[in-house]
Amino acid sequence: TDKTFNILIAGKNGSLTDTLIFAHLDESTKEVKMISIPRDLFYNGRKINAYSYMYGMPELKKLISKLTGYKLDKYIVIDMYAFIDVIDLIGGVDIHLDKAVVDPTYKTIDNGVVGTLHYEPGDYHLGGKESLRLARSRHTSSDFARAERQQMIIEAIQKKAQNFGFGDADTVYQIAKAVLGKTETDISLDEAIKYYFKYQNY
Repeated sequence: TDKTFNILIAGKNGSLTDTLIFAHLDESTKEVKMISIPRDLFYNGRKINAYSYMYGMPELKKLISKLTGYKLDKYIVIDMYAFIDVIDLIGGVDIHLDKAVVDPTYKTIDNGVVGTLHYEPGDYHLGGKESLRLARSRHTSSDFARAERQQMIIEAIQKKAQNFGFGDADTVYQIAKAVLGKTETDISLDEAIKYYFKYQNY
């Protein structure tokens, strides 16, 4: 029988989850498929991203299982400031932009210089703060474009992890411990390490 593993990846800003990604890992094809769930999706009279705040992540996990028809095995929710730390912890990520990302409403401060979000097409090595900006900007592009950028950043994190050349389990353990310490999840440290070795080349 085909074996699959499903995980809900959520990003939080304050009390509301403003990013929801359903990741489906297929053990027969060794592929990961990601579907971004619009945070403005209405269900039973309220936005879906309010459910975790009102009832907790385990309830949101159950609700998304019901809506998608797929059993969600695990969830992980990361606060936006912890996201910065996690990206910096792994030494930043490499991404390629096909289109410019320009958002005059997104104010930036770099080395005391105030500006606005502006990336021309091309290759970038981004730290945590820059990655978060790309992941969060939504005012001059659609929520779909934003979701695409978020998935691209997750893919870049995965690529970085694949290329770490982890010869020893101790390095994996230290990174997993630091990441899990900055997230809310029902994944234990032992499980995280097991998943890392099992799924790192998907």
